[in-house]
Amino acid sequence: MQLIDIDVRRLITKEYENAALIHGEFNNSSHESYGIIKEEYDEMQQEMQEISIRLEYYWKAVKSDNYRTQRLDLQELLENTTCMICEAVQFAAMCDKALKSLER
Repeated sequence: MQLIDIDVRRLITKEYENAALIHGEFNNSSHESYGIIKEEYDEMQQEMQEISIRLEYYWKAVKSDNYRTQRLDLQELLENTTCMICEAVQFAAMCDKALKSLER
């Protein structure tokens, strides 16, 4: 877990740096920070909802021994989870930006 934590923190830093190049290093206000963080949160939640739905589909396929559908559902779960992780990294990066904005 510790190695993954280090890698995730690097991804968060990289995402912050990329966003800072495009949108600036700091937000103009806490209100702006909240709006940006909330948008990332909503996107992350959307991905979580997709995962939840797909997990139910997978469970139905497991119960019916439908291996073809299980394979498709697992591929979709992997894709949805990857997207959710990307959204989580963006969410964390925008939290980091908000923190840096407060500290300046």
